[in-house]
This record gives sequence, C-alpha cells and structure tokens, in this order.
Amino acid sequence: MISTTFFNLLYGTLYVILYPLRALNDATLPGDISGSITTAGVYLGNVANFFPIYTLLIIVSTVLSIEALVALYKGIKWLYQKIPFIN
Repeated sequence: MISTTFFNLLYGTLYVILYPLRALNDATLPGDISGSITTAGVYLGNVANFFPIYTLLIIVSTVLSIEALVALYKGIKWLYQKIPFIN
C-alpha cells in the first residue's frame, strides 16, 4: 500500500512537471543524423576488424549496469533505514 501510494505520487508529480511539454509539436530529426549514424557504424565496422570494439562495449556496458544496480541497492537501503518505525 505504501509503494502504491509512492508510485502514484511519483506518477502525478512527473505528469505535472511534464505537462507543458505535451503542448509542443512532435520533434523530427534531420536526415543528416541518420546518415551520420550509418557512417559511424561503417567506421566502427572497419575498426572492429583490428580491435575488438564490440567486446569492449559489451564489457563496459555490463560494468556500468552492475554499478548502477549497486548504486540503486545502496539508495534503497539508505531510504529503508530512514523510515523511523523500521529497525
């Protein structure tokens, strides 16, 4: 019940904060951006023949996700300890 109330409060707060953004028009990206992403992919593919870039990206993303999970765990643990009626 506490978590439901918390999530409803969080949803309502985000809805109010983001409400002015709903009045704006939809954003469109220029065609050059997709071309630059394609070009970067081609360059990355050429370099990947000599250097294991994809493996490094997987390792870095795995390490960053683990670090984010540890930070989330510590944040939840800190918040849990701040509740006065839980020992």
